[in-house]
Amino acid sequence: MRFVEQHRTQSILALFHVGTILVGSIGVGLILKVCGYTDGQEMSWLVVFVRNWGFVLSLIPVLWVLSTLWMELHHSWHSKRVTLISGILLWAGLIWFFIRIAARASSILFRMGNQ
Repeated sequence: MRFVEQHRTQSILALFHVGTILVGSIGVGLILKVCGYTDGQEMSWLVVFVRNWGFVLSLIPVLWVLSTLWMELHHSWHSKRVTLISGILLWAGLIWFFIRIAARASSILFRMGNQ
């Protein structure tokens, strides 16, 4: 338990990252379901990837945690402040990514329904 206490920043931010990925992936799937997406319709490969394989994106927080732990242990210039800033930037990037994907999924399906 001491290891988790020492690296509380990584633990908390990784939970936010994974939560964002899960909510984003489920949200994209829900948008596609509500808008009536069927597997036969042509859709952006990125939207389909997030819908079908979004859980794979959970490797991003794992790699972030491993890299920040390694940097904190092996480099004196890497501090908790750098870990916190990089974690918040990664979280903001994930939120931005899923908002863009959700917007793309809903706008494409909306246009397809109006034709």
